[in-house]
Amino acid sequence: MGLSLFLLFLAALVLHTLFDRLTPYTSEATLQAPVVGVAPNVSGTIVSVSVQDNQAVHAGDLLFKIDPQRFEVALKQAEANLSNAVQSVGASTAALSAAAAKVSDANANLTNERAQTERILQLVLRNDASRAQGDVARARLATAEGELQAAEASLEEARTRLGPTNEDNPQIKLAIAQYQRARIDLNDTDVKAPIDGIVTNTVLAPGQYASAGHTVGTIIDTEGGWVVANLPENTLGNIRIGDPVLITFNVEPGKLLEGRVASMASGVSQTIASALEGPLPYVTRRREWLREVQRIPVRIELLRRTDIPAFRVGSRANVVVVTDKAGFVAPLGRVWLQFVSVADYVF
Repeated sequence: MGLSLFLLFLAALVLHTLFDRLTPYTSEATLQAPVVGVAPNVSGTIVSVSVQDNQAVHAGDLLFKIDPQRFEVALKQAEANLSNAVQSVGASTAALSAAAAKVSDANANLTNERAQTERILQLVLRNDASRAQGDVARARLATAEGELQAAEASLEEARTRLGPTNEDNPQIKLAIAQYQRARIDLNDTDVKAPIDGIVTNTVLAPGQYASAGHTVGTIIDTEGGWVVANLPENTLGNIRIGDPVLITFNVEPGKLLEGRVASMASGVSQTIASALEGPLPYVTRRREWLREVQRIPVRIELLRRTDIPAFRVGSRANVVVVTDKAGFVAPLGRVWLQFVSVADYVF
């Protein structure tokens, strides 16, 4: 009798070890997902709320609206500033045109003086005109050349003062930037959902003041869920990235979901305090007075997130990893998973 019990115990131990090493199981698994904080880009009083707590939303849906009055005023002021800049550039353009006209006149006058001077100098050479007349002609030519140089300098100064004559003009660029910022601020008074998900743990009401950059709402990303399973360290030896995983959630026992091993944590924190202060995760210990095998978080990617019976971050799950060495143990692991999921639901 004793030998039979010993052999039975030995067989159970071997079977348990095979299960543990070839199809590792844990009930310490939870559903996780990105949690996105909603913070307005502008500050103001909330005038209307379009969602309720725990409501499903799509990206772009209006969540709430901030009082737009002062942003509408700022936009009108920016429009006026842009108009003034355009008018200012128009006046500078007129000055440029006047300077260009003076250059044209100076060029025409210089051309005429050159012709007159050349004619008089020819007369001087033939003694048909006095040398004094030649000197006067040369002086007038020099004056005309000086007037052209002055006109060209004025034209260059007008060009420099004006700068580019279109949207590249500094005055216009500044006015356009201020106008665009005012329009963006006005658009930001409509605070919209950044992702598809579920609004949760959110209390919004008209009259509440929302500060720019401060979170006033939370959205759970239902498109990015995964499962974190805390597996005993001594069961990780045969697990490889990409191994198939069977998952059941307590909310719907017996329904098997498929996943794959995405990654395994490279370390865990030994205390809750150090976990809060550092980047390593902390795994809750079930036994305080007996030494327990260290559990390591394993990230599991769900192959079809739409199969999740109820998407709730933190929902408990049971997990079996089917390693490539599972062999005949794999079907037994599937049966065991279905059994314990029903037992968890009942008890």
